Amino acid sequence: MKKSWIIWSLLGLVTLFVASCKDDDEGPSDTEIVRARLEQQIGEIQSFLAQQNIQAEEDSRGIFHQPLVLNPDGELVEEGDVALVHYKISRLDGTLIAESRPGKPERITYSPNRRYFPIAIRYSLENVRVGEIHRYYVPSAYGYTSINRSYTDGERYQEFDNIILEMEIVDVYHSLEEIYEVEQADIQAWLQAEGSTSEELPNGLHKIVLTAGSGEPPVNGDSVRVYYKGYFLDKQVFDENTSGKGFGVKVGTTGLVTGFTQAIRTMQVGEKSLFILPSSLAYGSGQTSRGAFVLPKEDLAAFKEQNFLKDVSEIPPFSTLIFEIELLSKK
Repeated sequence: MKKSWIIWSLLGLVTLFVASCKDDDEGPSDTEIVRARLEQQIGEIQSFLAQQNIQAEEDSRGIFHQPLVLNPDGELVEEGDVALVHYKISRLDGTLIAESRPGKPERITYSPNRRYFPIAIRYSLENVRVGEIHRYYVPSAYGYTSINRSYTDGERYQEFDNIILEMEIVDVYHSLEEIYEVEQADIQAWLQAEGSTSEELPNGLHKIVLTAGSGEPPVNGDSVRVYYKGYFLDKQVFDENTSGKGFGVKVGTTGLVTGFTQAIRTMQVGEKSLFILPSSLAYGSGQTSRGAFVLPKEDLAAFKEQNFLKDVSEIPPFSTLIFEIELLSKK
């Protein structure tokens, strides 16, 4: 059967980490359990599709693919591209797990070298074009699972549950320059919605002075202390230090995102300002900041709490960030 090599391909990673020297009387190995579960889940999906009279093609991994809308003239999503997608994730029984917000598609890099959760995100971008909508019926092995563990919250997420992943390809960006232009448009839209105007500094950094300060701005080598709060364009806070002695750093040292250092260099002691950083001044593609593409990104903290993606950054790739910074002192 073709399933044999399919399943062993999936489990190749498992065998690197799971001991394979159990005695016969210890029962089936973890590898055997995972393999049997995948076979069972493929059967469950096949039964579901038959009951619903759905025509879907099984790929080499055991994921079932159903094209909903095709656009032969659309741009092809290729390796390294950033796809702009609307998504919907649900269980086979119709329970909604998550979906993108209207008018707020997600940016997802298509690359075999990136991390994705659910894992099937990677495969959902293979050979698709802008303007297309595809639906995937996914065994839990390619869902919210890591080796022989499955994320569950007892409600939307059920243990080792198969999922349906629907992806609409809205647009595709082939270069960082294209992404930069889109992010600048996002920043302008945010400013307009807030009724604010900003000073645009080099490299696309935007600054809004909230409270004026005095004196000369810091230069490389100066030691400074700041209060700061970092959040996304939707105002979800990801980090802050706004009490006590604040955050101390020597200007020009490594370890800070480029935009944060650039921002501090424009400030005076006593000043409080808001800075908007395009991803090129923050964590960029996330390739070097433990970035992963997670859907829904709002549940990342919950995934990490159960030790899924525990080493992944809280900042999604290609995130525009806002920092509210108060310069307390410099010397």
